[in-house]
Amino acid sequence: MNKEYIIKDILNFILIDGKINQDALSSDLIKNKDKILKYLNNGYKVSTVSTIQQCEICNKPAGPINYFSDGYWIWPKWLNHYLTEHNIKFPKKFLERMELNNYNIDKNFVRQVLEDDNTILE
Repeated sequence: MNKEYIIKDILNFILIDGKINQDALSSDLIKNKDKILKYLNNGYKVSTVSTIQQCEICNKPAGPINYFSDGYWIWPKWLNHYLTEHNIKFPKKFLERMELNNYNIDKNFVRQVLEDDNTILE
């Protein structure tokens, strides 16, 4: 029997009824913000959509609705805007995964997970 992979959708942790959870925003400095941003930018591209997401907070374009993954989590490109402009706080388990990966993404592993028929998106 093959191993079952589960990829967690970050939006399930930061959205409530399709809107950014205000409790996920912080005025505090985000530890390792540059490393987190690099990690988000270096994810394996899962899908591309030509639509641009508007920011709910500042009403500026937040970025494309392209999705990226590290094989454990999946996130939209526009999340970068919320990190850089509004200090969004990520779930502890997401940050722990980044640290465990030493802020690097093994794209071969991601490809393996995404191509596996047993992979589940949560």
